[in-house]
Amino acid sequence: MTLSIKPARRDQIDVFPRLAKQTILTCYPSILGLETVEGYAASGIIETYFQDHWQATTCCYTDETLIGMATRIEDRVDLMIILPAYHRKGAGTRLLQALEDQLFEDHKTLKLDCFEKNDQAVQFYIKNGWVIDHRKVDEYKIDYVVMTKIRT
Repeated sequence: MTLSIKPARRDQIDVFPRLAKQTILTCYPSILGLETVEGYAASGIIETYFQDHWQATTCCYTDETLIGMATRIEDRVDLMIILPAYHRKGAGTRLLQALEDQLFEDHKTLKLDCFEKNDQAVQFYIKNGWVIDHRKVDEYKIDYVVMTKIRT
């Protein structure tokens, strides 16, 4: 599998929500519950997110097929999505490394939030040098781990 990392393009704004929803609807019902996930996917929040943040988004491709994206906001990995068919095949690691490189240009310490129950993601970040800094609960009573990575 040949991977490439490229900045997002404006003409992809409509593609990003479809990819995000596919991943969210596949991976998150066991973490957040099906009703919560379906409500989130139907709310329009995902479309608005990418309209607002496409310029801060980096994309991962295999050949010319978009298989993932990650968005940075200030010192944070704000969102990272890889299609489930490409999990555990190196795409996430490659995309994360590219985003970290961008963020470390301006920041010494990086942050991200991850659903505490998403053990696969938590372990992925730990494997890539992130550490759990603390835990938090949001206004919807969802548990997160807040993770950090320091430039060495």
